[in-house]
Amino acid sequence: MAQTYRNLEVLVADDGSTEDIASVVARFGDERVRHHRLPHVGSAGGARNGVMPFVHGEYCAFLDSDDEWEPEKIARQTAVLRRDPDVALA
Repeated sequence: MAQTYRNLEVLVADDGSTEDIASVVARFGDERVRHHRLPHVGSAGGARNGVMPFVHGEYCAFLDSDDEWEPEKIARQTAVLRRDPDVALA
């Protein structure tokens, strides 16, 4: 939520966790952050595929629970993608 690029949504793909992820997401108090409980598939790829139908944005980026992004990450990537139509990934 510390991204300088503010026009974003955060989808939390809950792959059958035993923790109360919904209450953690609710504490953000931000409608851009949404929880999606998925059937347990046991893989990052399965969770990503499972949440894709709920994505509304033009671009999609994945952040695993053990990773961290610099605040400018999305702004920089979006700028590259918008500047050059031949660029497909950033």
